[in-house]
Parts: sequence; structure tokens; C-alpha cells
Amino acid sequence: MRFKVELKFLGGLESYLEDKSKNYVTLEIDSKEFNFENLIAFIRDNIIQKKFVFSDYDTVSGEEKLCKVLVDNKEFSNYNLKDKAKIKPGIIVLVNEYDWEILGTYSYQIKNDDKICFLSTLHGEFDSLSFSCFVFILFSSKLK
Repeated sequence: MRFKVELKFLGGLESYLEDKSKNYVTLEIDSKEFNFENLIAFIRDNIIQKKFVFSDYDTVSGEEKLCKVLVDNKEFSNYNLKDKAKIKPGIIVLVNEYDWEILGTYSYQIKNDDKICFLSTLHGEFDSLSFSCFVFILFSSKLK
């Protein structure tokens, strides 16, 4: 089963992307077992340049389980589903504009066409006023 996910990086995280000309990445994942911990590990290993900023390491031992992942049409065919990671504190995760904490955090099952946003609250350029404006815009768009 293949599904597509759009990832967006804000609050300074976009400066750690390989392609700094944009703040989003599209993934196509060819595995129904791919979960949020796999997503965090995949981003850490293949998308974010400074890995320590984004997540902690948590690789599970055991038999490899491989799947294919496309990042903006570039193929990573041997992604190991045993690689898992937890996101660092200070990064807000929104799934389809909802805080992932109300969706179950790591237990949330990633779905086709999900839009997942990673927002750092620790970056100097993204202060509390900017965050308040971001939240206001986000929720006022839901009311329309």
C-alpha cells in the first residue's frame, strides 16, 4: 500500500533542510507498517541536516524490514522499518492542522494525503508573539 504525505518545517527547522529554497517535502511511502516513529527517524536520517536538533536515536534491533520511500521523487529503497525515533522537546507537531497530542502522538496512524507540520518553538526568530499569530491564523481558518 503506497501513501503520500506532505511535510512542512517552520520556526527555524527549514534552515536545516538540504534544499533551503523551500520549507516542505513530499514523501511517498510504500508500507502500511510505516508509523510516526519511523517518520521521525526517516526525517532525521534523510531530510534534516543537523540530526541532533530534531530527534533522539532509538533504533530497534531485530530482523530488518525494508520498504521504499520517495522524497520529492528521489527514491530511498532500503529504508529499515526497525529504525525509530522520538522528536525532541520544543518541536510542535501538527497533523492536518491539529495538534498531534490530541491525535495520540506516536500512536497516530499516518494516512494518505496527511499534511504534517513541524514547528520549532526554540528558534530565536520565532518568538511567542509570532506563535500567537500563527495559532490565531490557524484556528480562524478552521472557523470559516
